[in-house]
Amino acid sequence: MNPSDIAFIKGVVAFLALAATGFAGVGLWLRARPRQHPQLDGIIKELREEDARNQEALETRIAELEERLHFTERLLDKQAAPAQLAREAEHPRTQAP
Repeated sequence: MNPSDIAFIKGVVAFLALAATGFAGVGLWLRARPRQHPQLDGIIKELREEDARNQEALETRIAELEERLHFTERLLDKQAAPAQLAREAEHPRTQAP
């Protein structure tokens, strides 16, 4: 190996060491950042509770709408049955031999 190759390898190693140190520093800063604002914990907790209440209200509403849908389907079936019977009485089906 000539001296220029060794210098290049030293440069690459130095660059990688600096890049790793920088990424580690940024990672530590990102992890420590939420600890700097304790009031955010209260806000996040309130938002989660509100979200849970909204989800529960939506689930209740969906259940109510499903119940109404089933009632409407049953009502339509009851109304359609006599009309279907009347049509069948007017036009009886011919049976195949």
